[in-house]
Amino acid sequence: MTQKVYRTHQGQTVDIGSLILRNEQTRAVGNMNVNARGDRLDADNRPIDSKNQQLQRHYQKQVGNVTDTPVPMGRHPSEPKTSPPKNTSKAKAPVEKPVIPSSPEDFDDGFDKKSVESVSKTDIPEGGLAAAIARAREVKQELLPTPKQMLRNKPGVSKI
Repeated sequence: MTQKVYRTHQGQTVDIGSLILRNEQTRAVGNMNVNARGDRLDADNRPIDSKNQQLQRHYQKQVGNVTDTPVPMGRHPSEPKTSPPKNTSKAKAPVEKPVIPSSPEDFDDGFDKKSVESVSKTDIPEGGLAAAIARAREVKQELLPTPKQMLRNKPGVSKI
């Protein structure tokens, strides 16, 4: 008796486990040509390939032969494992901490802000990278018009 026994709303018991076992050789619905167990079937519903053979073939394709795996550096797998030689001296070599350079307080990138401010607009080229940088440094700030001002400047017929 399986553990997949359910009771219906009308009080009947249904043993799902026995239904699965009874129908595992039956062709499954769909276009995969398999039975309920997953075995591949031919046109006469005879199993061509069992699910276990399919999984084994897939596993061999993915993992391959165990002897084909690369040997780790240091020793060959056929050699016996040996423990590393123990260091009898108790004095350990001092561990050097990496030196992280700190940023200088007075960072000088060679950029002269005064020279940029003194450049007249006629000296700024029209296009290119220099013009884009110059435009980015200039800030033009204008006040937004109020809704009344926007209505006054709007062309066309307005409400009387």
